[in-house]
Amino acid sequence: MNTKTRAMEGIPAELQEYLGNVPEVSDADRESLRRAIQDLDNDPRFLADVQKGLFVEQMLGALDERGESQSDLAKRLGKSRQYLSKLLNEDKRVNFTIETMCEVAHHLGRRLEILVLRPHEVATVAPCLTSSWEVVPHREDIVRHVEEKRAQSAPEPAPRAGAAPAEPVHPGQP
Repeated sequence: MNTKTRAMEGIPAELQEYLGNVPEVSDADRESLRRAIQDLDNDPRFLADVQKGLFVEQMLGALDERGESQSDLAKRLGKSRQYLSKLLNEDKRVNFTIETMCEVAHHLGRRLEILVLRPHEVATVAPCLTSSWEVVPHREDIVRHVEEKRAQSAPEPAPRAGAAPAEPVHPGQP
């Protein structure tokens, strides 16, 4: 069984038929896409829009998690509901400051962290592994880095039946 056949397993017949008619992606197309991605990676305006979008997405998630409305948050911030709506709808006319971002995050029980990385570094956040950002030197090292962290934080095996529980070990304590 070839790779394409294995990839199609479990996909409805109509979709398989459609995908079967999609032409292969050429090397020239891949190169064009790689250059376009690189251009976006080097465009400060695009990167700023991405960061704003991520911030808004996280703040909307925090609102939802807290069961609050945008009006509730606007009142706590001392801002109009319309202003907050423009902010959270990513209205291009609203270019919010770091101070505004910190204030909004604070009122949602969050904090803002800003990282400045070298072009080849990638910040990863793995909440199940660490409580803070970690800078990984090269993009291709991300998977290996996460797997190492996961292995380091793997739970201890369950004690055998009838065995005394082990005392917890706390860093910095004897």
